[in-house]
Amino acid sequence: MNLKAFKALLAAISLTIASTASDAAPIVTLSGPLALQTSNGHYLTAVNGGGLGGPNNGPSAVALHSDAKTKGGWETLYLVQLPNGRVAFRTTAGYYLTAVNGGGVGGPNTSASPFHTDATWASTWERFQLEFDPASNTYALKTANGNYVTFVNNGGIGGANNVPVHSDARTANDWESFTLVPLSN
Repeated sequence: MNLKAFKALLAAISLTIASTASDAAPIVTLSGPLALQTSNGHYLTAVNGGGLGGPNNGPSAVALHSDAKTKGGWETLYLVQLPNGRVAFRTTAGYYLTAVNGGGVGGPNTSASPFHTDATWASTWERFQLEFDPASNTYALKTANGNYVTFVNNGGIGGANNVPVHSDARTANDWESFTLVPLSN
């Protein structure tokens, strides 16, 4: 086995999916960094590795994009296990992904950014529930108030004049699905 294949094997092992019952959602454990990949192959990007959004950056600051075709530092996240089956996502700069108002923000009729990445600890708006779909082997991310994170057009959108990721979907469909991709340390 060459070094590249060995590293890929280690990365795959670092993301373990287990189930306590045949109909239960899998429990995700992670020992390293990961990326969220949309169904069309793009990656979620925390601009500047986090630290954007909120009152200091203005209401139209876009903290998340979904147009990266490769994984880099800005696409690297850490899954933080929280009580009650919730998770948070920490950026490489140490900030947490925040669904503004606990979710329900976004879509074509709003100019407000539905996410920011300047939280320094995981409070209510930073807590998500991972929902696993065994038929597609993908996940959806439910916000604190029950909405789903949406990657508009299945990802591939970025820039300040767009809302590439929003949180106003009431059900999880294709635009809300993604895979967790383990990354090497």
